[in-house]
Amino acid sequence: MRILRSIFDFYIQSSLHVGLAVLALLHCTNLLAKYNLPPPLSSVVFWGTVMGYNFLKYSALFWQGKWKSNRIVALTLFTVLAGICFLYNLLQLSWAAQGYLLSAGLLVLCYPLLRKYGWLKLFFVSAAVTYITVFIPLVLEKQFDHELVFLSVQRFFLLSSLLIPFEIWDSDNDPLSLYTLPQRLGIPKTKILGYVLLLPVVALMCWQAEYHLTTLVVVLLAVLSIYFTSLQRSTYYTSFWVESVPILWWGILVLG
Repeated sequence: MRILRSIFDFYIQSSLHVGLAVLALLHCTNLLAKYNLPPPLSSVVFWGTVMGYNFLKYSALFWQGKWKSNRIVALTLFTVLAGICFLYNLLQLSWAAQGYLLSAGLLVLCYPLLRKYGWLKLFFVSAAVTYITVFIPLVLEKQFDHELVFLSVQRFFLLSSLLIPFEIWDSDNDPLSLYTLPQRLGIPKTKILGYVLLLPVVALMCWQAEYHLTTLVVVLLAVLSIYFTSLQRSTYYTSFWVESVPILWWGILVLG
């Protein structure tokens, strides 16, 4: 049992689950917009997410000299492996795709600078993931139309809502100087904001010819995720269950 728990913890801590969630969002765009997904793009997004997220999480520990534990060494080696996989697949894509994806990497590098603006980081992360999972694939398909705009806006607000549980859970450890949304508004009002952010997602369903039911299901999952969020929840609540919502959405779209 302890071995299974260790494997599961490494799966979470190595950002494999985050990578799978972002990959799921990319494929949700693929199914909703019905475009041809370049095979290497999935691998680039998955491994790039793992590499970038681990860099943001563990680079500070590395520079502080706290990298000598077996766990940090294993995570560092795994991140290097993810970086190699990312570069290999990136080179299989067109120059245009490489340019867009590298610009997304620059956005990730800007995150530490923006994190001090606590109320802004939630929307920055939502915009960055929307750029990667909606804007890049549709622009590469030369879909410069209303679908690109509507799907981008819908994805941005959905992700902003799904990040509310993370904001609440982190608020207990965030420095007061960050002045995050829960610190500004309090937890009850922050939850209300999360529900309000879902209204544009529902409103934009009107342009969809299909998938209305799947959109409503993912909105309901987001509402439940916010409703059951509390400071007493285990870290697995956000790092596994809430992050599983995009994966469940992908599964529903595939089965539907």
